[in-house]
Amino acid sequence: MSPNQLVKNGIAKNQKQGATIIKAFFELYPKIKWMHKYLERQMEQVIQKDPTQLQIRTHGTNPGRWLSRKEVSFNDGKLRPNTLFNQPVQGLAADGMKAALVVLQKRLERLDAELVAVIHDEVIVQTSPYLADEVLGIVQQAMIDGMQTFIGEVLITAEALVGRSWAEK
Repeated sequence: MSPNQLVKNGIAKNQKQGATIIKAFFELYPKIKWMHKYLERQMEQVIQKDPTQLQIRTHGTNPGRWLSRKEVSFNDGKLRPNTLFNQPVQGLAADGMKAALVVLQKRLERLDAELVAVIHDEVIVQTSPYLADEVLGIVQQAMIDGMQTFIGEVLITAEALVGRSWAEK
């Protein structure tokens, strides 16, 4: 998000604070800098060639997704850098989630546990109370292993908890 969007979404009080939050994010996650270079190359391609379609590729995964010029531009025609930046990140997260679900399903087959739902980046697994802690560890590790398929050098963490319903999260 831009500083302006952080303000609009109630995350920052003003644009200056929004800019500070963004700067702190990139200082906290310095390895994501490769995305900046990728974004710059994508924007240069759009500006120089002015294509009607721009292919956005997720790092190291599927062939890519085509975005229209309208999808990556504001109404005035200026490019939306955050859209160009976000597409590969979201695509990578989606690919990691799909890989994690394959791993998770295989690991749950031997247990009395069932994958009930997937909502964005969350999974709900139902099991008996006596298996809850074991299944919790399996879910957490499957999520990590799924993302590690695509991001080998970056530390991946996953949060998991046991509850009687999704509302307890």
